[in-house]
Order: sequence, then structure tokens, then C-alpha cells
Amino acid sequence: MFINDSTKALAADSFHYLCDLEIKKAQRYQYFISVLFVQFDGPDETVDGGAEVSAATLDTLGRILRDEIRECDLLARLGDDRLCVLLPFTDGASSLGVAERLRSRVENHTFNDAEGHQRTVSVSVACYPTNASDSTALLCQADETLLRIVEVGGNRVAGAE
Repeated sequence: MFINDSTKALAADSFHYLCDLEIKKAQRYQYFISVLFVQFDGPDETVDGGAEVSAATLDTLGRILRDEIRECDLLARLGDDRLCVLLPFTDGASSLGVAERLRSRVENHTFNDAEGHQRTVSVSVACYPTNASDSTALLCQADETLLRIVEVGGNRVAGAE
């Protein structure tokens, strides 16, 4: 499946292929690419730790992200509760600004879910070639950064080190 039906985001396999292709173009033409990992905060992000994030809530997150990114950016669903944005031609500093805008937009959005919670997200940023030399390393940097954010309480943006 190329597109995830519920979030209108790329499926993980399609995203990994396109991310790798975009990195190869960036290597050839020498431009920056940033990746943002976006995940809901709190105990609701996992099935074991609390209630699973509802499909409607995740769909709303997908819609918020799509509304805030450029048409040339890629939105993907990487797992049950994590979305990813690929930002071609975007350096680390610029992508941190995009990430903060996304985080703030989610924090200020009223979700119409059954739980009735205010939602926040953590957003990690990794940039090629600053933080990684290939797509696998880039995604690993974004993942490690997201784990660090979640460990300190979430609802923030951080770049890979």
C-alpha cells in the first residue's frame, strides 16, 4: 500500500524508498534534507502504557501536519503512533522552526476524541548531511532524538546532536 488510508500519509515502505531516493539526489546535487519525527506525548502513545491513540486522533494529527507543510514535503506514517515529515531543501535550523510551528499548532488544537484530552507532541529533527550520511542513519538520528525528548517529558522540539 502506497498511502495509508486513514492519515493520508505514505506507508512506511513507500516512505523508506522515497527517503533513500531523496538522499541520493541530495548527495548528487548537494542540498540539505531534514526529517521530523512526530509522536503524541503521555501515556496514551502506547497500547501497553495506556489507551491506544484513536484512529480519529491520529487522522487529525495527519491533517494538521499536511496543512502546515509544503506540497513538496513528504508525510509518512511510521508505526502505530508516529508520523514523519521529510523536508527537502531544508537545513537543520529551518527545520527546527517548522518543528516548533507543528508542535505549537497541535498543542493549540482542540481534538474531538472520545478521551477529551488536550494533546501535545514531541518532534525530533535530524538533517542530512549535518547529522547523517545516508537515509538509514538519518532516520536513526531522528529516532534517538525523539527517545531523548520523551525521556524528559515531551511537548518539545529537539535536533539531533
